[in-house]
Amino acid sequence: MSIRFLIDEDCPLSLETLLNSKGHDTIHVKTSRLSGTKDPELKEKVERKKEKICIDYSVT
Repeated sequence: MSIRFLIDEDCPLSLETLLNSKGHDTIHVKTSRLSGTKDPELKEKVERKKEKICIDYSVT
C-alpha cells in the first residue's frame, strides 16, 4: 500500500528519499514550490486534498 506524504522543510531531505524507496509517493517542501510556506497553510493544503499525510518535525 502506497501512502502519499508531504514532508515539511524542518525534516531532512533524506526522509523523502527513504520513503520513496519504500514505494510511497513523497514530496519534500524543499524540492517543491512550497518552500517557505507556513505550517497552517501546509496543513490546510493537505486537509483540502485529503490525499497526503503531512510530516512536520516542529512541535507548535
